[in-house]
Amino acid sequence: MKFLAFLEGAFHVLKSNPKLFVPNIIMGIYDGILQLMVAGLAIAAVGLQSMGPEAMLGSAEISSLLSQTLLALALTIAGFFLNVLVWGMYPAMVKDYSAKKKVSFSAALKVALDRFLLVSASAIVSLIVPGAILYVLISNLFLLYGTALFWPLLAFALAVCFATFFLFYLPFSAAVLGKKSLRTVFAESFSLTKKNPGAISKASAIPFVLSMADFGLAFLAENAAFLAAFWALKLLLSVVVTYSYVLNPTIYMGLKGELVERK
Repeated sequence: MKFLAFLEGAFHVLKSNPKLFVPNIIMGIYDGILQLMVAGLAIAAVGLQSMGPEAMLGSAEISSLLSQTLLALALTIAGFFLNVLVWGMYPAMVKDYSAKKKVSFSAALKVALDRFLLVSASAIVSLIVPGAILYVLISNLFLLYGTALFWPLLAFALAVCFATFFLFYLPFSAAVLGKKSLRTVFAESFSLTKKNPGAISKASAIPFVLSMADFGLAFLAENAAFLAAFWALKLLLSVVVTYSYVLNPTIYMGLKGELVERK
C-alpha cells in the first residue's frame, strides 16, 4: 500500500466512527490543566527566588509550592498511564473496524488493559529512556559550553527526537496487536521499519510535529492573556493526535498485509 492509501484509510476510520475523537479530547483537557498547573508552579518558583534565601526559608509559600509540585508529579505519572490505556485502545478499534466488527470503547479498553504492561514497557523504552538520555547529554553539554552551542545543540536535539519517533513508531501498535513479548514487539517493529523506511519516515513526522507544537503551547500557558488561544490549540492538537493514533495501527496492519480497506 502507498502512504496516501494509509492516510485515506485512517481518515475513513474516523469518518465512520467520529466518537474516536472523544478519548483524546478528554486526555487533551487533562493534559492542558496539568500544563497550566506546571506553568503556575514555574512562575511561583521564580517569584520565591526573588525573595532571597533568608525570606525563602521562613516562607509558608515554600511548603505550599512543594505540596503542589508533588501533586503535579503525581498527576503527570497518572496521566502517563492513562495515556497508555488510550494508546492501547486505538489499535484494537482499528482492527475491529477493518474486520467489519462493531467499534466499541468497552471492547477496546479490555484489550488495552490486557496489554497494559506490555504497552507501558514499550512506551518507557521508546520515549522515556531516549528522552532521559538526551536530556542528560544536552544539559551537560550546555553546562560545559553555555549558549555558544545553543543552535547546534537545538538542531542535534531535534534530529535525535525525529530519529526516536522514526525508530519507535510501530511498537505501540505491535504491543497491542502482536505477540505478548517485549523483544518480539521491537524486533517486529524494527523489521517493518527497515523494510518500509519511506512510509515510516513520513508517518513519524506527524507525531514529531505534534510534540513540538505541544511543547510550544507550554509558553502560551505561562501567559493568562493567551489562555483562550492555549485551549483552542490544545483541543485542535487533540483532534490531530487522534488521527495520528488511528494512522499508526493502520500502517502497522497495512505493512503486515492484515488491513482490509473499507470506504
